[in-house]
Amino acid sequence: MALEKLRQDIEQNKISLSDAIVKALSELKEKENDKTMAWLANELQGYSNPLNFYYQPKHDFPEYRVVNGFLKLMTKEGTLVNLEHSLANRSDYFLSVPISWLEEAATLPGETRFTEMPEFSHDISSGQGVVVQYSGSQLQTVLQEVKNRLLALLK
Repeated sequence: MALEKLRQDIEQNKISLSDAIVKALSELKEKENDKTMAWLANELQGYSNPLNFYYQPKHDFPEYRVVNGFLKLMTKEGTLVNLEHSLANRSDYFLSVPISWLEEAATLPGETRFTEMPEFSHDISSGQGVVVQYSGSQLQTVLQEVKNRLLALLK
């Protein structure tokens, strides 16, 4: 019964995806396989080893979290500048951050979205923040895919 209530709350947008995943993890821990539980944990906490997306030809990161965009450096003053790095020449980036970060980004006004890329901060930013700039419609697609997969899991 708890799963049906959770499903309804998700469908009616009465609960955030991050809160729904927390509840789903506790409800499904004895019912689902390790792969499913790992997916839920990754969505909740963020994906580990995200640099593998950029440096290894084979990886098992979900494709729905890949967006087309531009890497930018956010200075300590909050200004966005172009980033001089080989990875800045790409057009596709993996959003490894927790789902709650993406949900928060979706609440901001405008069509352009920025998501922090903590996996790059130590290597290429000299203590400044690295972000990916992409469209709000791509972000909505990511969130909708997580929602759809979660709802399917709760059936």
